[in-house]
Amino acid sequence: MAETSPLQPVLSPREWAFIARLLRSEQDKLLHELNHTSTRAFRETLHAQLEIAESLIARIPDVEE
Repeated sequence: MAETSPLQPVLSPREWAFIARLLRSEQDKLLHELNHTSTRAFRETLHAQLEIAESLIARIPDVEE
Protein backbone atom coordinates (compact mmCIF):
# COMPACT_ATOMS: atom_id res chain seq x y z
CA MET A 1 0.00 0.00 0.00
CA ALA A 2 1.34 3.43 -0.91
CA GLU A 3 2.12 5.85 1.83
CA THR A 4 1.44 9.55 1.50
CA SER A 5 4.33 11.88 2.04
CA PRO A 6 3.93 14.62 4.61
CA LEU A 7 5.74 16.94 2.16
CA GLN A 8 3.38 16.88 -0.78
CA PRO A 9 3.93 19.77 -3.18
CA VAL A 10 1.28 22.44 -3.53
CA LEU A 11 0.66 23.03 -7.21
CA SER A 12 -0.96 25.92 -9.00
CA PRO A 13 -3.88 25.30 -11.37
CA ARG A 14 -1.51 25.85 -14.28
CA GLU A 15 0.87 23.19 -12.93
CA TRP A 16 -2.01 20.72 -12.40
CA ALA A 17 -3.14 21.32 -15.97
CA PHE A 18 0.38 20.65 -17.23
CA ILE A 19 0.62 17.39 -15.26
CA ALA A 20 -2.80 16.32 -16.54
CA ARG A 21 -1.66 17.02 -20.11
CA LEU A 22 1.49 14.95 -19.57
CA LEU A 23 -0.51 12.05 -18.15
CA ARG A 24 -3.02 12.12 -21.01
CA SER A 25 -0.15 12.11 -23.49
CA GLU A 26 1.36 9.11 -21.73
CA GLN A 27 -2.05 7.43 -21.68
CA ASP A 28 -2.31 7.86 -25.46
CA LYS A 29 1.19 6.43 -25.96
CA LEU A 30 0.41 3.43 -23.75
CA LEU A 31 -2.83 2.73 -25.63
CA HIS A 32 -0.98 2.91 -28.93
CA GLU A 33 1.75 0.61 -27.66
CA LEU A 34 -0.82 -1.87 -26.31
CA ASN A 35 -2.41 -2.07 -29.75
CA HIS A 36 0.95 -2.93 -31.32
CA THR A 37 2.34 -5.35 -28.75
CA SER A 38 2.06 -9.09 -29.10
CA THR A 39 4.12 -10.22 -26.11
CA ARG A 40 1.81 -11.10 -23.23
CA ALA A 41 4.22 -10.11 -20.46
CA PHE A 42 4.86 -6.71 -22.04
CA ARG A 43 1.13 -6.16 -22.60
CA GLU A 44 0.51 -6.84 -18.90
CA THR A 45 3.22 -4.34 -17.94
CA LEU A 46 1.75 -1.71 -20.24
CA HIS A 47 -1.74 -2.38 -18.96
CA ALA A 48 -0.58 -1.92 -15.35
CA GLN A 49 1.07 1.39 -16.31
CA LEU A 50 -2.09 2.48 -18.11
CA GLU A 51 -4.16 1.77 -15.00
CA ILE A 52 -1.79 3.92 -12.93
CA ALA A 53 -1.97 6.78 -15.44
CA GLU A 54 -5.78 6.59 -15.54
CA SER A 55 -5.96 6.52 -11.74
CA LEU A 56 -3.79 9.61 -11.48
CA ILE A 57 -5.76 11.45 -14.17
CA ALA A 58 -8.98 10.74 -12.27
CA ARG A 59 -7.50 12.23 -9.09
CA ILE A 60 -6.22 15.45 -10.64
CA PRO A 61 -8.47 18.44 -10.04
CA ASP A 62 -10.33 19.72 -13.08
CA VAL A 63 -8.53 22.86 -14.15
CA GLU A 64 -8.57 25.05 -17.20
CA GLU A 65 -5.44 26.74 -18.50
